[in-house]
Amino acid sequence: MVKIKIVLCLIVTAFLCSTTKGMSADFENRVETERQNIIASLSSPLSAKEICSVEPTWRDQFFSNLKAYFFKPKLPNSYFSIGGIGTNDENAQVCVTVVKVNPYLKKDIDKYLAPPRDWKMVWANREEKAGSLWKGIPPSVDFTCVGDVAKTGYKKPNLPRYRCVHNKFLKKFTASKLVWSDEGAELEEDEQVTVLKLATSGSFVVVKGREDSHEWYDIKGVLSAQPDPEVVEALLEKRIPKIKEEVRLEREKQHKEETRSAKVGVEPKEAEKSVDLANLISSLEKAEKEAEKRTVKTKQKVEGEPTAQITQQIVR
Repeated sequence: MVKIKIVLCLIVTAFLCSTTKGMSADFENRVETERQNIIASLSSPLSAKEICSVEPTWRDQFFSNLKAYFFKPKLPNSYFSIGGIGTNDENAQVCVTVVKVNPYLKKDIDKYLAPPRDWKMVWANREEKAGSLWKGIPPSVDFTCVGDVAKTGYKKPNLPRYRCVHNKFLKKFTASKLVWSDEGAELEEDEQVTVLKLATSGSFVVVKGREDSHEWYDIKGVLSAQPDPEVVEALLEKRIPKIKEEVRLEREKQHKEETRSAKVGVEPKEAEKSVDLANLISSLEKAEKEAEKRTVKTKQKVEGEPTAQITQQIVR
């Protein structure tokens, strides 16, 4: 009988623990989902990093007074190019900014980065070291193809990981640092070109003619995808009471639906567990009562045996 009571207690305890564990799991999952939502809402849609690992796209040491060395970045996974790199110093280290979309917003990548609709040749060298400078044509007025690119030959660039940037991430500024020009070459005025450096991204813009400066667009300062963790947790702490209440109400609603389903004969998985538990408890209680009855009968039998023996002796 004691064993039956122990089993009964263990079963009830296990059932209650299972229910509590379910509520705890629901709460923890909801909190983590809310944390990710906060991170996404506070994060910049774009992040940027500087890359100094590059590969050459065109070079010329004899066409003009300045030597030309142009490159493109070797892109890490998930990153996109927003322009090439150029220099007139063969020994200079060249670096350029590349960008990617915040991981939480990858499904909306086209809202922030878009491939060019086409390419336009701005300038070409018809000499032995054939090279050309190209500008991307954005898909809409909401985007700008920030940096230009250089390549050997005259075919359109094949850059599947080049992206134009949404204008809200850009600022207008005056580019004035000379990268390269055709000065010293015997070209007609309409064939002249100037290449100026973009200060923030490190890329370049190509301008027709001989220019000391040019107004163009570049990315805004430092783009960071990750918000301050302390800010995230502070906001999450304020939302936890609401999450607790939502989980409690959902569990209550689920319990009512399970009870209603059990009454009408529809037994979903959780309702089956409740019914099975009730049947098991009922069976154990019944077994306990039967055990008590057998104990009483046995006791009466044992106590009655000596009296019967004395009576038989008297009769004899």
